[in-house]
Amino acid sequence: MSKDIINEVYFLGGSLLMGIVITFAYDFILIGRRIVRHSLFFISFEDFFFWVACAIVVFYMLYKENNGVLRWFAVLGAAIGMALYKKAVGNRFV
Repeated sequence: MSKDIINEVYFLGGSLLMGIVITFAYDFILIGRRIVRHSLFFISFEDFFFWVACAIVVFYMLYKENNGVLRWFAVLGAAIGMALYKKAVGNRFV
């Protein structure tokens, strides 16, 4: 198999893993919200900074692995990773 194709498969695997890690981290925020009640302002504040941090991590991954080029299969891979995590683990974890 071509080295380029192998690199793309690794990139897709990294995208899937990134989606799983992002969703796993967000579940900890959801658990914290169940333990300590938050106001709507604080929930919005947490979400804003969480998703800004996620955007920075995703941008770094795209920059490092793909020279900053957005590949839709990377976005799709992350979305599939998120969905797989939620379906398999997420609802029981929170």
